Amino acid sequence: MSWDEQPATYEIRLQGRPPSWLRDRFGMLRTSPAPAQTVLFRRVDSPRDLDVLLSRLASLGLTLAEVHEHQPSGVPADASGRTNGPCSYEVRVDGRLGESFLTFLSWRHCVVPEQTSVLVEARPEDVLQLLATCSELGLGIERVRRVSSTSSATG
Repeated sequence: MSWDEQPATYEIRLQGRPPSWLRDRFGMLRTSPAPAQTVLFRRVDSPRDLDVLLSRLASLGLTLAEVHEHQPSGVPADASGRTNGPCSYEVRVDGRLGESFLTFLSWRHCVVPEQTSVLVEARPEDVLQLLATCSELGLGIERVRRVSSTSSATG
């Protein structure tokens, strides 16, 4: 069995709460509320500038949840996959930030409302079935990520 066919633990973020019968249908689903997040968008000229911005956010007492780099489209990357020049970043902060705080930061932003975090131990095809069912139920799917393997077998 190849690595991508093995059972693993997946985290799925849903916009809404799955019904209890879904837990019965798909086995062991563990759900927990995920707080609302404020998503900040900023363009920086260098990794050093990003470090300064992240330090500034942390010094303000914000809980940084995630940082994602967004490569500009159409700009060639070097051998390591990085582009030369400015890059845009998405920084997710736990909680809803107030308007005066957002004005002070002067970052573009949006709010992601409270979600449900679902942990499931399953094979990839079972995860696809679960996602299809969630979609049919109208539960928006924010993200899916494999968080750990449940088997050390390789094949």
